[in-house]
Amino acid sequence: MGLSQETQASAIKSLESTLHKLSSAYASMTEKTTNTRLVKKRQTAVKVGLESLKNNWYGDDFCYDEPVIATAKNVLQAIIPSIEKQLVKAKAQSPQKH
Repeated sequence: MGLSQETQASAIKSLESTLHKLSSAYASMTEKTTNTRLVKKRQTAVKVGLESLKNNWYGDDFCYDEPVIATAKNVLQAIIPSIEKQLVKAKAQSPQKH
């Protein structure tokens, strides 16, 4: 069973927001000559992930080679545990739990 259009749109909007925030952070860090390696890796991974979803769901262009895709996959998979911890915290603070 596929995802609803509403869920797809929400996922796309969320990733676009994350990409925008990473792009802003990268620009700010570059101006301050801060090490930008991690932010740039995450920015690229989110961009590849976003374009992959848009390709799969909407048929948009997707033109990355295997090494870039593999790196993006590894970066995104590495942050899943952090996301899951935040999700647990958010659910614990949810008004429905009280």
